Amino acid sequence: MFSRCCRTKLANQTVYLFSRYQSTLVIAEHDNQKLIPITLNTITAANKIGGDITCLVAGTQCSKVAEEVSKIPGVSKVLLADNEAFKGFLPESLTPLLLATQKQFNFSHILAGATAMGKGLLPRLAAKLDVSPISEIIGIKDKDTFIRTIYAGNAIQTLKSKESLKIISVRGTAFEAAALEGGNAASENAPDADVKMMCQTKTVISGGRGMKNGDNFKMLYDLADKMGAAVGASRAAVDAGFVPNDMQVGQTGKIVAPQHSSSACIRIPGDGGRYKENVHRSTDYVYLIHSIELHHVLHNSKWQYSPQHNNIETVGPLIKEEHVIIQNKLEKFSQHLKDIQIDGEAKPVEAKSAGEGVVHEANELGANVIITGTRGYGKVRRTILGSVSDYIIHHSSVPVIVCHKKERKTLKRIVGI
Repeated sequence: MFSRCCRTKLANQTVYLFSRYQSTLVIAEHDNQKLIPITLNTITAANKIGGDITCLVAGTQCSKVAEEVSKIPGVSKVLLADNEAFKGFLPESLTPLLLATQKQFNFSHILAGATAMGKGLLPRLAAKLDVSPISEIIGIKDKDTFIRTIYAGNAIQTLKSKESLKIISVRGTAFEAAALEGGNAASENAPDADVKMMCQTKTVISGGRGMKNGDNFKMLYDLADKMGAAVGASRAAVDAGFVPNDMQVGQTGKIVAPQHSSSACIRIPGDGGRYKENVHRSTDYVYLIHSIELHHVLHNSKWQYSPQHNNIETVGPLIKEEHVIIQNKLEKFSQHLKDIQIDGEAKPVEAKSAGEGVVHEANELGANVIITGTRGYGKVRRTILGSVSDYIIHHSSVPVIVCHKKERKTLKRIVGI
């Protein structure tokens, strides 16, 4: 049986050994040529926590920075990640690298300066690792307890974290800068990470609402791995919760211009006519939508201003005639799609209004963008009934592109006719 004295000594030794094996990762901030000074202040803060200190240098052609960091006293290891994907030091590209690094080394603390880069990167990393970040510390009491200001600096808070991993941003002015000479840290390559960026990769594979759920995106991930591509998603897929927001591409997401693009279940409904040649990519499926409306059927007919305009027996034959006219138009549009080698089809939609019909059909088809013209009703009828394109813009759950018809006078000035 241990005496109380022996148990106390054993407990103290356990605490000592635990603190001895604390390990901290410092994210170095630099311009690919030299360190930014706040990194030196962050290293000083890491020294106060105790344990081994590893510095991560991620960038493009940044080996000089890694050499500079290796000479800083207190740094025991330098991890170098030299990749074109880290150009610009975007949180989207650095986060996968940090996740892979943490998975391999299991650090107890991750520190970065409280700069624009640190404030953009650490919350994203903390969310991925499911921990609460600690922001802008100005002091360190022990490995779990930190001091920071709150209420715009009007109060000082002492915070103790029970998280097994602490992700911390450091206010540089609160700590002295570490020396630049005297250290001799070993340097090695950082762990490999999936850092394919949609904004930079040559190939993007996108999934839409037609993927049905997030699990089905695994098919796209597997394909992307074989092709060396990045995976994106439509707004509809993101809004449905299939994938996270940072995978969204398009007008309200990331703007991409890959050399090769493949879309899964992404469709485009349009209003037919002059714009259909310009609303597609080779991987898209295009729907040309024509909305059938009663007031359009009655327009310029003898029943336009008649009290009988709501009588189905009266206007029924007119509606049937309109269906025949519309069907002929849709067949013409469908044939034109084939002639210009666009995958798609033309289809009629019945609704109270054209805008309502287009928006409803876009939702039903899982469309990723709506492309519409402005020539529909004419100025007078548009004033009375409302603009179709305006309705679509305000009610659509996907991006809307409105193509304006060029005035002939403007066209004359441009082409000289």
